[in-house]
Amino acid sequence: MYFETDNQTLEDLDIFNGRGGHSIYSIFNKTATRGGASILEEMFRYPLATIEDINNRVQIIRFFTTADIPFPLEQGSIDIVEHYLGNTDERSKLPTQPITITKKIAGFVVTDNEYQAIHKGVVCLIELLRRLHEFVTTIRDKVIDNPYARDLESIDKILSTEGFSVMIKENNKTKLSYAAVAEYDRSLRFTHRGMIIRLLKYLYYLDVYMTVAKVAVAKGFIFPTALEKGQHAIHLKGLYHPQLTNPVANDISIYAEKNIIFLTGANMAGKSTFMKSLGI
Repeated sequence: MYFETDNQTLEDLDIFNGRGGHSIYSIFNKTATRGGASILEEMFRYPLATIEDINNRVQIIRFFTTADIPFPLEQGSIDIVEHYLGNTDERSKLPTQPITITKKIAGFVVTDNEYQAIHKGVVCLIELLRRLHEFVTTIRDKVIDNPYARDLESIDKILSTEGFSVMIKENNKTKLSYAAVAEYDRSLRFTHRGMIIRLLKYLYYLDVYMTVAKVAVAKGFIFPTALEKGQHAIHLKGLYHPQLTNPVANDISIYAEKNIIFLTGANMAGKSTFMKSLGI
């Protein structure tokens, strides 16, 4: 279940369009991938609405503040993979037999440039599978009691798909033969394309978790706990606006029996900033 943040709220809180380009989103948007940036934006527009979902996400991000694990891939490699997967034209499939001069002249096969693009996409995607396999192996035992274990299990299940395990074991220092490229291309770009797309989405989410964790560490942000709705309580200590360099922090507690606040003060005393901080 999700909330939908209305445009007025997004503008009032400077979520995406802060003055001088300094928005709340920009504080966290240090993702390594465009897919991660898109998911992060979606999280801001559609916040989680259940206690379990909120606290699970908090636990996942908190885990990555201490995991000290680098993001598996660089944006350049992911760009190549995304471009490669974007070509779903059946006519671009490589023939199972090596390309001959006769076939080239007949115009029935892909050009050398097209083959090189496919070869590059296959190599980058196999490297992605290999890196994710190493990532799963590295943190499997560390997330047993963390909600991220579910994502990790799903990633591992995809990597265990018939054919993927063979690709993962490929020697990345040896150039792939034409036959191998043709076989792997059919599997990655056509037969199991849906699985690869899902794998990329898990990668984008991982990017978001790691990025937000790094921002939290760098800025000294803490992780809240969502309480049962029956408690009707909010407890905030040292609340300040995240865009301020030298903020004045405030405490606030709201209970069922004490849920009205009269906010007073002189002009420029920080009333609006405090309300925005609470809203954020």
